[in-house]
Amino acid sequence: MKTRIPLFLTLSKILFTIFFLVVPLLIFPDFLLAPFGILPGDTIIFLRLLGISYLSLVFVYSGLYLDLRREVYPQVGMLAGAVSNGLSLVVLVVFSPYLFSLPLLGKIYFGTTMLFLGIFTVNFLYLLSLSRHSNEAENQTNRIVPFQPDVRWQVVFHDPGQWKTGIYVPEYTNAETIPEMEKHNGPELFIAQKGKCGLVLCGKDGKENSLTLENGEAVLVEGHHNGFRIDPDAYFLVVEKDPIQTIMTKKENICTP
Repeated sequence: MKTRIPLFLTLSKILFTIFFLVVPLLIFPDFLLAPFGILPGDTIIFLRLLGISYLSLVFVYSGLYLDLRREVYPQVGMLAGAVSNGLSLVVLVVFSPYLFSLPLLGKIYFGTTMLFLGIFTVNFLYLLSLSRHSNEAENQTNRIVPFQPDVRWQVVFHDPGQWKTGIYVPEYTNAETIPEMEKHNGPELFIAQKGKCGLVLCGKDGKENSLTLENGEAVLVEGHHNGFRIDPDAYFLVVEKDPIQTIMTKKENICTP
């Protein structure tokens, strides 16, 4: 299972850091910085060092992105992202009267930067919450754990390098609204809980097939698939290998009704 929006935002953060921060601070000469209201002068060495720091963060975020694709939630990378983006936003807000007195390009640049920093800070804080759930799942031996399906995907039990069990609350309510399918490097066991759930499957022949699971029924899935809820409170209990790799494909490209 994947948390696709945090993955997309983490990748966006990598690209944003490269093109909005690293390239201007590390590469732009003085005459290209001037239209933004940045007049380096003797401070150019500090701007270059700052660019190097942001370049280092690119490697941290890239490692985090690769970990997230494997559904690993390293707290250090997410904490670095939250602190870096959050405190940068605070500094820019404090100095916003000066920043918005800069030339037009400067206003656009710093205004856009503040917007994205806010989005990325929320993303990293959300990932930290997922990390807490993941870490808790690794320490649940001999403990009774309540199932609380309050997010799309939450790991409940986890044997690192072997398997994990999680709660999957599909965001779709019928098969027709599912736009893409996912496929893993191993089988997944789906068990319907608290009502009816459905799965859309795409077989090796490319034919689309929908399954309806009553409460308590299970199915083992290997091919392209995606889930949907039939009853409002229903969800899946999922068991899958660890680590697991996921490939997302548009349904229209691989399935025929």
